[in-house]
Amino acid sequence: MLKKINPVLLSFLVVFSLLPIVIAESVESESSANTYSEVLYTSLSSSMENVIFDGQWSNKMEWKESTLQELFDPEYPMILRIAHYDGYLYVHMNNLFDLTNHRSADRSIVCLSSVVNDEHQTPMCFVASRGITTGHVLIGNSISALNGGYKIIHISEHFEAIGGTSSETDRYMLTPHAAYEFKIPLSLFDESQNYKIFLRTIDNQNVYSYPEYDSELKYAIPPVSMWADFSSKDKSLHQ
Repeated sequence: MLKKINPVLLSFLVVFSLLPIVIAESVESESSANTYSEVLYTSLSSSMENVIFDGQWSNKMEWKESTLQELFDPEYPMILRIAHYDGYLYVHMNNLFDLTNHRSADRSIVCLSSVVNDEHQTPMCFVASRGITTGHVLIGNSISALNGGYKIIHISEHFEAIGGTSSETDRYMLTPHAAYEFKIPLSLFDESQNYKIFLRTIDNQNVYSYPEYDSELKYAIPPVSMWADFSSKDKSLHQ
């Protein structure tokens, strides 16, 4: 018979599982990093107010009015839906390749850094774990891209990050697979229309990143200069 895990213990285990991510942050220097030219876009969409944060497409229309982008290679397809509205960034990561369920060991991460006067501001990463209804926030510092320095913090702003399993209402594949939903407050960042973004999904022990990033440290997050550019075409990110 399966025993229920105490919620406090489960929360501790999730935080403990994040330690490799926190400890193994960016260790390469900026001078040795290649700058990526990929660009991801977001779109303004009031329909995001209707998103139900349950780790899946709750209905066929839920994420339809958002920017669609396909990431990773055909062998490991990930569908990204992204939009913004009323001070929040909404992200849905649909991992079509992750067909096995490893509770809390399956995770997705969204990292952002605003760009002001051509300078990268304090980077922050948002972590959703599969089967866990509360997410975690990691914050770097002004030199995080050089020497790491990310740590777990608590924020007062409303924030959503949840990982789940797709249902029959999924738009892309009927076979159950991992899916993640985020609601990220843009007030955490210096106001800008230009950002850098880094995405990662972890399928148990397998790590996939966008932009692609190879490191001797499996869970290392690259310097911000190696992240993709991110913006809205109509300059509406902070409307």
